[in-house]
This record gives sequence, C-alpha cells and structure tokens, in this order.
Amino acid sequence: MRTCWKQLSSFRNISTAMKSRYDKAVPIARKFNGKLKRKGKAKKKGPISLDSLVYLERSPNYCKLDYANGIRGTSGRTCNATFNGPGSCNYVCCNRGHQTQVVRKIERCYCKFIYCCKVECKECKTTKEISTCN
Repeated sequence: MRTCWKQLSSFRNISTAMKSRYDKAVPIARKFNGKLKRKGKAKKKGPISLDSLVYLERSPNYCKLDYANGIRGTSGRTCNATFNGPGSCNYVCCNRGHQTQVVRKIERCYCKFIYCCKVECKECKTTKEISTCN
C-alpha cells in the first residue's frame, strides 16, 4: 500500500522563484478595456504572460527614513557584523556602514529560593558586541 501527499516545495525554492519574478516584474498602466497594458519603455516587449508579477507603482526605498509613507528606515537597527547574508550589517544597513560597541551588563544569576520567602542571587558580568546601522 502507498500513500501520496501533496507537498509544497522547500521555502528556499519558493523564495528563489518569487525573487526571480520580483526582479522581472512588469510595470503596467491602469486597466484599459479589461486588458493590462505595459507602461513606458516596457511597452515594446509584447504581451504580459499569466505568471508575470505586475505593479502599478514602484516600491518605496525601505532603507531611508520616509515619514510620509511611515517608513522608519534602517538607521539604528541592530545587525550581525560577523555574518554574511540576509542578517548581516551590509545587507540590513543597505551598505551604509555600521557601528559596533561593547556593552557590559551586570545581571542577577544563579538565583536560589531560600525557605521561607527569600531569593538569593549572584551577580554575573556579561559583555556583548552590539552592532547598529549608521
């Protein structure tokens, strides 16, 4: 006996396909007589395929502060300076650079409950490097 289950592709495959379509997205003018029309220089490329991603307006730049559109930008955002990829400082900070500071904290740790009604803790010192976007 054999059971077959429908299954989605891996997230990586789906995200790669979506990124590819996003990069090839077609700017269109508003619908005219029920048909989509290409906008500007893209008019010369022929009909729009059914699996194309289309857009009416360009996306805003999310790297820069824009109060009018409610975009906070990436200035001051924490990032990972020791990593290369989506969480890295170059990626998150839009290649504007970052600052790294060493932060020392004293926290309560190794806490014990002492009968009755008392908690005793030791103090632990920790140091962390925190990177933030310029």
